[in-house]
Amino acid sequence: MIRRVARHCAACALLVASAAASAAEGDLDMRFGRGGVVFLGDAGEPLAVSRSVVDRDGRILGCRSGYSSYDPAVVAGAVYRLDADGSIDTRFAGGDGAAFPTSEGNRACGLALQHDGRIVVFSGRVADDGAAVPGLETELVRFEPDGTRDFEFGDAGIAHVDFVAGETDDATAIAIAPDDSIVVGVPLHPNRFGVARFDRDGALDASFGDAGRAMARFPVATLSSQSIASVLVDGHGRTVVVGSIMTEPVGRELFAFARFARDGSPDATFGDGGQTTIDFGDVSSTPGAGLLQGDRIVAVGSAKTVWPPNEGSGNADVAVARLRDDGTLDRAFGDDGLAIVAIDRTPDAYDLAYDAIGTVDGGLAIVGATESDGGDGRGFLMRLDANGAPLPGFADGGARIFDDVINGENAATTFTGIAAAGSGYIVTGHSGATPTPVTQGLVARVEGAALGRHSRHRIKMPRVPVRIGAAPRGAAPRAGAGG
Repeated sequence: MIRRVARHCAACALLVASAAASAAEGDLDMRFGRGGVVFLGDAGEPLAVSRSVVDRDGRILGCRSGYSSYDPAVVAGAVYRLDADGSIDTRFAGGDGAAFPTSEGNRACGLALQHDGRIVVFSGRVADDGAAVPGLETELVRFEPDGTRDFEFGDAGIAHVDFVAGETDDATAIAIAPDDSIVVGVPLHPNRFGVARFDRDGALDASFGDAGRAMARFPVATLSSQSIASVLVDGHGRTVVVGSIMTEPVGRELFAFARFARDGSPDATFGDGGQTTIDFGDVSSTPGAGLLQGDRIVAVGSAKTVWPPNEGSGNADVAVARLRDDGTLDRAFGDDGLAIVAIDRTPDAYDLAYDAIGTVDGGLAIVGATESDGGDGRGFLMRLDANGAPLPGFADGGARIFDDVINGENAATTFTGIAAAGSGYIVTGHSGATPTPVTQGLVARVEGAALGRHSRHRIKMPRVPVRIGAAPRGAAPRAGAGG
């Protein structure tokens, strides 16, 4: 199935050197795929892909979820690998994708690379926990660098963790620690963050928390809801969780953070007993990703009009919070630690941020979706400087909107992931294919600034940050990502 991508790349031709030299940051890399983009699979297949990971050879890895609300209800989940030019790597699983062992659930998937190149993937499966109505639990599998299953991993090739019998507690984020241990973030109802740590070969780490599991509990609201956008391991071996919780009034969310010590206990040096929340004021805020910049923790997402009580209204802007090592807001960033940046191609449009990486200048590269004139989504790349302001000179007011990355007339496109590729970016997402209402995964390569390599984790921050006013309204551990 994944092999079909090759047809999209067969007609691709390299641009002449002079054209490549004239490319600017934010332009599609025309040497990649077809016009800078690869669509995964053929129209009619309901596919969505995870954030990508770029390996040391420049190859692009991602996973395709095995769940869809369309017909068929469940399709096989798989890991794919593209060469640096966007063509299918036929040396990996024969070019057809490395299939997940089960097809139950798989509503989200993500992957991370261990230091020897082996690929650890999480997805969900129906739990065998004895509950009358079993929920989903987290399942981990590992693939060799050539795409073959590693049956020495976990128990006969599968590792799993179930926090609460009968509940849906499958992971949404993954990270690999410097010692190759595996950390996954599991959102738990109501308003709890679960973290499980496995050793490098898939056994739950008994030295972490309660038999490999740890949990942060936030106050419960009327309609509690929680999400985990990212799980990170910092240079001290601490586990950082970035997500959101629901609070009052009904329907309002806050950025939420938790940090655990090496042994899984709450880190008392962070926030209030190891956790903190960020309030953007009279709006609901949901992070799409978290990352580390030196000793700073950054959450990137959206701040949107609360609904209800504001029925009939709607607006969302890109929102960023930066915390110091102790969990307090970094007042040198944005407006006292917070930045809200509107794209607003149309008045009061929805500008939703889903992922970000740090850049070598201490700033951020952010991807997401913004409303087009016709109401459909369009993928965007936004650049903020080290102080949280739109990067001067980049695209239109700091954001480049990709109207040309669509797969059919009036098809909606969303960028959900970004990874570093040299000085450029690998962007992943999905596009609605018309006339059939299905979703296809996409991978694009975008030119970056010729300043060196970016990082999802640590970027050297300026020695003396420059204080600015409010932004316009409205080796280090390698992390993979949620789906």
